[in-house]
Amino acid sequence: MSKNSSIFKGLVEDIAKEVRKYLPKSKQMAAALTEIGNEISTEAKLNIRNMPVKSKFGEHTGLFWRGGLLNSINYRVVSTDKKTAVLEVGSFGVIYARIHELGTVGAGGALPDIVPKRAKALTIPAQRKYRGKFARDFPRGTLIKISKAGKRKNDPTGILVDRMRLEKLTMHKETSRIPKEAIAYYLRKRSRIPPRPYLYPAFMAKEKWMLERLKWL
Repeated sequence: MSKNSSIFKGLVEDIAKEVRKYLPKSKQMAAALTEIGNEISTEAKLNIRNMPVKSKFGEHTGLFWRGGLLNSINYRVVSTDKKTAVLEVGSFGVIYARIHELGTVGAGGALPDIVPKRAKALTIPAQRKYRGKFARDFPRGTLIKISKAGKRKNDPTGILVDRMRLEKLTMHKETSRIPKEAIAYYLRKRSRIPPRPYLYPAFMAKEKWMLERLKWL
C-alpha cells in the first residue's frame, strides 16, 4: 500500500468516526428526538384544550371529556439504529383519537362513518350523565324506546327516554312533546364526526423549529 493510500484510508476512517457520532444511535439524536416529541405533544395538548367544539350538548371549548384524549397524548423514540430514527407522537390507547383527528366521510372527513357492527342501531348518549354507560345496563323498563311518527314499527332508530324522568317533567303538563331533559340516548344507523385536527396543526406549528433543532446536530 502506498503512502498516499495509507493517508487516504486513515482520513476516511477519521471521517467515518465523526459521522458515527451523529448517527441516530447517538446521544445527540436521542436528545433531539426527545425535545421534538415533548414540543409537539405539548402543542397538541394545547390544541385539544383550546379547540372550539359544537355538539348536541351545545358549544364549548376543549376536545376532551374526563381527560381521556388529553392524557393519552405522548411520545416515544421507537428506533435509533445506525440507519433510521423513528419518533412516534400522538395518542396512545384511545381508540377515538384518530376519528377526532381525521373525521368521518359523512361530515367531510377521511374515515368511514361509524355504523353498528352487531346491534341494529348505535346508542348515542343524549346527556353527559349517560356517557360511559350502556343502555342494556339499565333495569328493564327504565328506558322507553320512542320512534318518530311515520316510521315502521321495526325501525331501530329513534330515542330512548328515561321513563321516570319523563313522568316527572310532564306530570302537570298536557303535551305530546318529549322534553330534552328526559332523553337518555339517540338511536342512529350511523354517526358522522367532523374533523377536529389537533395533532397535524401541532406538527405544522413546530415544523421550522424541528428543522432548526436537527441542524444543531
